[in-house]
Amino acid sequence: MYYKDYKLEDIHEFKKKMLQYMLWYNTERLHHSLNKKSPLQYFCDIMNFNKLEFSQTGMTYTFA
Repeated sequence: MYYKDYKLEDIHEFKKKMLQYMLWYNTERLHHSLNKKSPLQYFCDIMNFNKLEFSQTGMTYTFA
């Protein structure tokens, strides 16, 4: 369903569906630009292996 399919009284249902989609998108969906990994998996791999590839996601990874 799309946002346009919801009526104003369904705003809570829409927010619930949007949250479910965002969770799926960032934890399960594989992204070609992240070497066929989910954003969460990509981030965990970087943190676990201390790689410097984090900048590809549009954020900056720095060492202290």
